[in-house]
Amino acid sequence: MTNDVRAAIREKYGKALQGCEDLAALDRDIRAAHPILAKGGGRLAVVFLHAKARKTFGAILLVARDGYGEDAMILARSLTNLCIDLAYLTAADTPERVRVWLASARIQLRRWAASLGRTLQADTVNWGEEEELAKKWLNLADRAASSDTQNFYNLAYRHGSIYEHSDAASFESFLAVTAQGFIARSGPSDTMISDVVTIASTAFADVVTRWAAFFKIDLGDARVRMDHIVRTALASLPDADARPPVVLPGDELDGPAEG
Repeated sequence: MTNDVRAAIREKYGKALQGCEDLAALDRDIRAAHPILAKGGGRLAVVFLHAKARKTFGAILLVARDGYGEDAMILARSLTNLCIDLAYLTAADTPERVRVWLASARIQLRRWAASLGRTLQADTVNWGEEEELAKKWLNLADRAASSDTQNFYNLAYRHGSIYEHSDAASFESFLAVTAQGFIARSGPSDTMISDVVTIASTAFADVVTRWAAFFKIDLGDARVRMDHIVRTALASLPDADARPPVVLPGDELDGPAEG
């Protein structure tokens, strides 16, 4: 049964998924042509987020091809969160925003350790200073509003929440009610593949574009290829005609000062 589902997904979504693979390959080509020396907190943070985005994007495609679209959606939501954070961190005052981001992470880690009755090793951090800095870290909705990524937050991140949190709104993916009773749907299917491809490809393209802008990399023809790959992939989806136009990151993105 699983092999049948995989074959059906290849038949129905093969072009779109291949487009995502082509997008990942283009990113590899860009990185090979523009090696980055990650010195400084701001630069290192951007390199880290780009690296995590690549791995998450690959995991999304792996899971989606095997028919686990709902779980791929959870990963796509995570990628969207990353996309928003990268946009916010690089929009302005990158060194300061990264410092606040790190302080927030430290405070959360300390609280988690305390909840387990554990202490942090070599605890020499000025926690009063970290607490004050952490208060400056905006919630995700405000970070999206501050970095012009509200579409990712309102459409992709919030929609993916119902699968992330097993919300009642997601039950139709896992349960079919019939006159004879109900059927539990726990196996692979092609559910959510279109949404996953749309969210993951546009979010990853945005990450690559902002990473390049931050490091002042002129994408040139690669930017045109990226746009073509994503649009072609989305146009191949079975329900492409019913979907609104996709807004891709534009060439107007200027790299901020490096931190």
